Amino acid sequence: MPTVSTPNLTLSEADSQVTVSVDYTVTFDPWDRALVGLGRRYHRHLNIHGWDGGPDLGAAIPEAEFIRFDFPVTVGTTDQVFVRNEHKLLPRSFFQEDPTGNPDELKANVLIHSNQVIQEWSPDAISDTETLTSAP
Repeated sequence: MPTVSTPNLTLSEADSQVTVSVDYTVTFDPWDRALVGLGRRYHRHLNIHGWDGGPDLGAAIPEAEFIRFDFPVTVGTTDQVFVRNEHKLLPRSFFQEDPTGNPDELKANVLIHSNQVIQEWSPDAISDTETLTSAP
């Protein structure tokens, strides 16, 4: 299964809007690429979650889910690497996951999925924590 590395979440606030940016790298090894020749396809799930400490993410914020992206993986004998930077502009109110006055801490989770007959998911690739301090 492909690996996701260096996920990084960045949040920029302006005029009651938040620009959500997620950078990450996905590496498909020769085995992943060989499976493409047999019909396997890979796509990305990218969700933003609330986080209040501890080992578990909060629920995904449905309005902040990114549209799926299909990787154009080709057959080959070396690693194929995709460096991605994705952005989404959303209302600040979508991220109000803590009581008013308590900052909203967020993380991004990047997963690679292949949903052929035998489904496969990559391990979670969770970003750093970013905090929104403005009120929605």
